[in-house]
Amino acid sequence: MKLLIFLMFLNFEMVNCGHNIAPDFMNWMNAHLSAQEVANIVRDDLTTGSFGGGIYTGTVRPAIFVHGLNNQAGDLWQVRRDFVADGFPIQRGFATSWGRGTESLNLDVKMQCAFVQHIRRFMEIVIEYTNATQIDVLGYSMGSPIARKAILGGKCIDNSTVDLGAPLTSKIHTYVSIAGANQGSQLCFLPWFDVCNLDTGLTCFSKFLKEINTQQNYESTFRSFNIASTSDVMVGYFACGKKASAFTGAVEYKLNGKSHTETEFETGSLQLSLLRQNSTSFSGVSRRIPKKLMLSRKNPFNEIKKSMGKTGREEKMPPSSTSAPEFEFQN
Repeated sequence: MKLLIFLMFLNFEMVNCGHNIAPDFMNWMNAHLSAQEVANIVRDDLTTGSFGGGIYTGTVRPAIFVHGLNNQAGDLWQVRRDFVADGFPIQRGFATSWGRGTESLNLDVKMQCAFVQHIRRFMEIVIEYTNATQIDVLGYSMGSPIARKAILGGKCIDNSTVDLGAPLTSKIHTYVSIAGANQGSQLCFLPWFDVCNLDTGLTCFSKFLKEINTQQNYESTFRSFNIASTSDVMVGYFACGKKASAFTGAVEYKLNGKSHTETEFETGSLQLSLLRQNSTSFSGVSRRIPKKLMLSRKNPFNEIKKSMGKTGREEKMPPSSTSAPEFEFQN
């Protein structure tokens, strides 16, 4: 059975070069969207700029995956594979790419209006295409604050003439942040590079982060979750004296021993289990929070360079782990 699932997944992955949009979804977009909007969603300029769609008659909610900094949709192949292996219909997983795609290290990236608009519009398109009452959203790293702003709506931080519209809260059932920079990044203790700018950057007190964290409980109607690791040296477990990935109303799952990229890409089964929660009753263990993880002030981006020194991360499949991630539940 697992071999059959893998072969089905492989077949989907090899259908098109540049994207993995199913023909049914592509036909729908061509009929309902402008050619430019289709191109923006598909992102054929990248290796795998998008995926999702297909004829489906079941009841599983669609899930939108919002990748992180220096990534593209295809970099989530491992998460997508694990979802499918655990029984999630491949037709119900969707992603597009914001930014320039997979890069070894580009720090001149900010959470600009165009990226938020892009993800917001993609959410609207998936809702319309699937005719779903609600969808689930998963945000990874910098993709989490971008996704949260897309759900929140309102005016763009860097362009007040653009109004994204009213909150999409009623359309979101479950929201999951994975290694999300929801309160900023411990690397942005100074506003260097665009990624740490004071308006739309990951500096803890940027205007962007202040807005999405001042508003509360808009990310979902059922439950929001936050998966974070004490060994994450990119976002950090703490930033500015706060849990870097936390946000009001989210139930935290604290990992131990997982790097930033491992937290993003090797916790697919945990991520899916959170989407499958059917009650508001939770239990777990809360342990003492470790001291703030600090990096050398000489070069705080050394660990990022180590983790992101290779390009084409989606093309090389790392060995899969058979062990479950160690995590603690935190209310």
